[in-house]
Amino acid sequence: MHPPKAIMLLLGRLFNAFLWDGESRKIHWTSWEKLCFPKEEGGLDFHSLGDMVKAFSCKLWWNFRLQVSPWAKFMLCKYAQQSHPSMVELGHSSADSPYFLVAKFFIGDNWNEAKLRLWLPEPIVLQVLQVQFDPSKKDSMVWSPSANGLFSVSTAWETIRKRKKICLVTGFIWNAIVPIKLSFFVWRLIHNLLPLEENLQHKGFMLVSKCVCCQSGTESGLHVFLDGSVAVAIWDHFFNVFGLKILKFSCVSALLLHCEVSRGKSFNCPSYLGGGGFLKSLGTAKVFKNSSFQGDTDVIWASLAPSSTISHRHVSVSWGRPSPGSLKLNTDASVMQNVAVGDGLVRNHQGEVIFAFYKEFGDVDILATESLSLLFGLILCVQKGMFGFAVEVDLVVLVKLILSNSLAKWPLCNTMRHIRKIISQALVGISHVFREANGVVDKLASLKLGSQRIFNSSQELPSLVKAIVALDSMSFSHFRTQVVRE
Repeated sequence: MHPPKAIMLLLGRLFNAFLWDGESRKIHWTSWEKLCFPKEEGGLDFHSLGDMVKAFSCKLWWNFRLQVSPWAKFMLCKYAQQSHPSMVELGHSSADSPYFLVAKFFIGDNWNEAKLRLWLPEPIVLQVLQVQFDPSKKDSMVWSPSANGLFSVSTAWETIRKRKKICLVTGFIWNAIVPIKLSFFVWRLIHNLLPLEENLQHKGFMLVSKCVCCQSGTESGLHVFLDGSVAVAIWDHFFNVFGLKILKFSCVSALLLHCEVSRGKSFNCPSYLGGGGFLKSLGTAKVFKNSSFQGDTDVIWASLAPSSTISHRHVSVSWGRPSPGSLKLNTDASVMQNVAVGDGLVRNHQGEVIFAFYKEFGDVDILATESLSLLFGLILCVQKGMFGFAVEVDLVVLVKLILSNSLAKWPLCNTMRHIRKIISQALVGISHVFREANGVVDKLASLKLGSQRIFNSSQELPSLVKAIVALDSMSFSHFRTQVVRE
């Protein structure tokens, strides 16, 4: 889908006129495309029409690949002739073609390692072997930029949009405390888009420029707001009031960065600014937030933010024994120095160790590591003939994801499929446990044993882990501190 460029240009001009024009036509200080960037990148959070066209084209392709609508099925029959859509134009059908489907690398229920090594380097092969597939289930479309695996136009736009470098001063120009009108004014000042005489000369206006403040020098943004005699006197006054070091600045952005860097070091707030007037009105309207004064709680303005009482509550937690005749699997994971480690421990109702494991998974994030660790523990339990056991993990996000039956991002979605299948078939119950009650596997994951290990009794475990197992078997309590805001 490619709209005519003339239409796109006309729409951009209309949008630009809406921003800059009032009741009559005024100067358009910059083009629409230059505004279509996030505020963090120096824009105004508008979306470029070209980027949105690409994002909606991705949505069309996604719906075409899903094949859930009559339109998608018609397009497939008419143009793809029941072939795989991504291979239609390529026309490769040879068995030795580099354009393979995943099924070509599968034998039975496992990866064809020999064929993988023919086409991929060894590090990639090791990563592919970590991906778990269930050939008995139908393939599902997964949108990798999304956290839940479902397509959204916003994630498509974020993936394909044009980008610029992050603007360091954006954070304290656009925020809840500063009025939008003032933020827009400072943004125009930083980008030299104010209707000053020097800028008007660049727009073709024939006029003589003279600063109305000091009656000397041209009226430019740098002179009026930074290095003119009146501007220098004003900045010197407020720098002395706030205890900031007076420096020579080349631009307004440098001045703002200096104020931000100095915040919390030598920043003094005069008492008269905390009285009535505009700031007190903002406090009454509850515009200020406690997070706005993080690190600056000694500033008098912080008293204008809504007060909240923070207290700490200590609760007792301990490992819960399974019911008599049942077993419980506890798993955990850690990622240290780009090495992902997972481990698990199975115990009976008396706290005796049935078996434990330790396994490294390479360079993956913590959620993937926790999932792979749980899956590996479930597979070992099923192989040993265990059914109807309980499972506890200390990552609440993982528990919610498993119980929600929703998709996850690639390749986590395949791990979720395997976990849910085993839980359903083996009648497993899964729940969240606090980290303090999961101390055995937490300690085992931190030991850096270096290779896959299977422990078939408590005597084979490291001494530090055995000590925690003994405490758990005696229902030893651990204390957990909770923060309570009132």
